[in-house]
Amino acid sequence: MTNPLPPSPSTGNAVELPQFNVKVDEVRRSPARVKLDLNEQERQALAALNDLPGMDQFLVSATVGTAGKGQMRAEGQIQASFQYRCAVTLEPFDADLNISFDELFSVGKAASVVIDIDALSESDVEPLPDGVLDVADLAFQHFALALDPYPRHPSLASTEPIGDEEIDTAEDGKRPSPFAVLEQLKAPKP
Repeated sequence: MTNPLPPSPSTGNAVELPQFNVKVDEVRRSPARVKLDLNEQERQALAALNDLPGMDQFLVSATVGTAGKGQMRAEGQIQASFQYRCAVTLEPFDADLNISFDELFSVGKAASVVIDIDALSESDVEPLPDGVLDVADLAFQHFALALDPYPRHPSLASTEPIGDEEIDTAEDGKRPSPFAVLEQLKAPKP
């Protein structure tokens, strides 16, 4: 099965992203090793879905297994080569991402239990009531979350504060208040 996407602007045909489903019953005895390499159409569909000008590579290598009673663990790596569009100049530029993920899922009855989880905790257990994990979709989610929302072309000047190196520190070695800094910047230079 695949995930249908809107029609491609270049071809007008609907492009579908692959699924790679792993059932908890398949990994009870030994972990499943998953390798996923998107073809050209799938990479361009994923790029369009994430508002990227293009994508040259998207590789996923993962291991899915059980992690205790009623739990399933997915660990893996994503390697992606793609093009961002600069938020300042709107020019495309090449970028690479190497992303590691390690997710824990509760399966079956354990998935239906309501647990109060800290929203900022990174060790959350995701419910998986049907016992089937789509590893491809998990990788697509991690990729989307790792993208820079405001990418800047590498040739642009850094975003260091202006004049920071010229600001004197106070006699006690601590940084002065922001108002003192503004006063120094307004003062004429000798």
